[in-house]
Amino acid sequence: MAYAGDSLISSGAGGVPYYGNPFPWTECTYLKKQMYSKNGYMADALGVCIMILPVSSLIGDTIKIICKGLNGVQIVQNVGQQIILSAKILTTVGVLGFITSTEQYDVVTLTCMIGGKASVWFAEAIGKWKVT
Repeated sequence: MAYAGDSLISSGAGGVPYYGNPFPWTECTYLKKQMYSKNGYMADALGVCIMILPVSSLIGDTIKIICKGLNGVQIVQNVGQQIILSAKILTTVGVLGFITSTEQYDVVTLTCMIGGKASVWFAEAIGKWKVT
């Protein structure tokens, strides 16, 4: 039986197709969470939930984050990484750069534009995100 959000997935030639959700979601109730590409996160911690970008990524990798809780979410970078919201709004490169939600239910989708350890992520945001 198929449900909303499911996709028809095939295991290759001769395989039996099945329905499933190829984009898993995790509710993050911890204060710090290592993120992985091709995943979604709902941040709902007792304090600001710090979400860490993957150490290395491929072009086209996607991560989705929803600020479900009242305390906000902060998305931090590793060495050499950067997040771009627009041509004029971008984070400081490296570990000093991050974006922070300003309200409950802020949402951001991050797509990797330049892969590798010094990855660059493009952000499509709903709500106001503070950029550092």
